Amino acid sequence: MSANPPIPPIAPAPDVPTAPPIAPPIAPPISSSITSARRASRTAAFPKRNPDRNDEELLNDLQPLDYYYGHGFKLLNPFCRLLSEIPTIRDRLRDRNLASNDQISAISEVRASLKDHAYALETLDVNSRSEPVIAGRTAAFDQEARDLNMTAAEAMSLARQELIQQLRNALWQVEATDQALALCTKADVGWVIRGDGPGMAAHLKFKFAAFPDAGGVSTLLGLRWSTNQYFSTSKGDKLASLASKSLVWLIRLSPVRTAGRIGPSLYASEDEVLFPRGISFVVEAVVCASSLQDIDRSIAQLDPNGTSDHLSAFRAKMHDVFGANSFPNPVRFVCGSEGS
Repeated sequence: MSANPPIPPIAPAPDVPTAPPIAPPIAPPISSSITSARRASRTAAFPKRNPDRNDEELLNDLQPLDYYYGHGFKLLNPFCRLLSEIPTIRDRLRDRNLASNDQISAISEVRASLKDHAYALETLDVNSRSEPVIAGRTAAFDQEARDLNMTAAEAMSLARQELIQQLRNALWQVEATDQALALCTKADVGWVIRGDGPGMAAHLKFKFAAFPDAGGVSTLLGLRWSTNQYFSTSKGDKLASLASKSLVWLIRLSPVRTAGRIGPSLYASEDEVLFPRGISFVVEAVVCASSLQDIDRSIAQLDPNGTSDHLSAFRAKMHDVFGANSFPNPVRFVCGSEGS
């Protein structure tokens, strides 16, 4: 039998970097014939920046984490995943002089990513309005043009600019949230947990070929994974939402240098610790279990000599979490450590 691969030691996470200065969203030229109500309906998802206010005043005024926890996570987390998938989109949205063809190209990239990955940006109408803009089908804007007393080509141009504005506002809101989270209190804990479903399991399977299927064989991995959105965890052992989850994260932290922050969560009972996007974790092992006995057997198989302090610590934590919650189905414990 070949020796098990060594599990890397936990490395301290870096301090969360300060987000870059927030550039104000660029308001597109909007025809004076458009009513204020129509203008508001297009941009209600995000507050606009007043260029006469400084960033500190703006941050306090907008309370971006309150927006995130209220309902904004439904938009911001998919948008963060999109930024991860299309790294160039940030600079393109920041370009104040982005040509119309480049605007169409950027909208097309976003639409393709939304379609391919089933992301639902709930308050952006990218899906409903982008296709005729990308295809240049002016006829699709005939009725809107009549309502606004303009040509169909002008209405389509306006729709293109509004789509770009919505994406710019989304980018601005993400960066405001980055800044606000960096100012929150550091989490002084050694462990956090999180439950996930089939979507995350499929993502990890895509990232790591050796990631076991549900009910599969427990596996040592020792592979690095980075968050592609804000990553919500809990510092407790009991979590009501775990009853419906088939994937449970157990993450060891370095309390001195963790990137986890205590935010103003709506779910205070869950003792939430929120991680920024782009934080690295080492996925050390995945343990498939339906009982405490399964956990013990898996750890014995992964560490037959009983010499791994890491696996011993994970075994104890799995016992705590398994005993504190009800798991109607076999569960995969993703055992990880926050890394540098």
